[in-house]
Amino acid sequence: MQIISCDNYFILGVKLLNKEINICPRQGTIVFDSGSQCVYLLYEDGAAVKKLNDPFSALVHCRHSYLYRNSSLAEFRAWLKDSSQNDSQKACQERLTFNEERVVKAVCHVSSQKTMARMLNVSDKTISAHKKSGLRKLGIKNAITLHSIWLAWDAAWPLLSEPAATEEDVEK
Repeated sequence: MQIISCDNYFILGVKLLNKEINICPRQGTIVFDSGSQCVYLLYEDGAAVKKLNDPFSALVHCRHSYLYRNSSLAEFRAWLKDSSQNDSQKACQERLTFNEERVVKAVCHVSSQKTMARMLNVSDKTISAHKKSGLRKLGIKNAITLHSIWLAWDAAWPLLSEPAATEEDVEK
């Protein structure tokens, strides 16, 4: 299991929980702490992170497997235990449409809704509707939260897109 976080206490806590639960995570399991609101669980095989082109695509693709950072220890314990047994990981969540994904991605890069509307050649109301629907499907409260989460994914992208280190590699 690879743990990506800037918080050493978080890393230690996940390692201790994993040892306490005594599970053997799937090969290529990655626990990614975005540093803001959420912690994500990814699998090299299931999430196919390496095959995704950019951090935004990984964020959208892996959004179904997250837990809020301020969750209780019991919730983290259940989440880690569930992840070792359940491959679907809430796969029934709604997927973004092409237009919703395009608008939400633009929100990460462009601050003005009018600029987005001109850039995508649609009306302000269309931008607003796709943004609202897209953020709802992603479970994100607002554009500011989306931007902070995206920045964390962007910063961690080099670590996420390279092959996961084995336990032996981490110790060396």
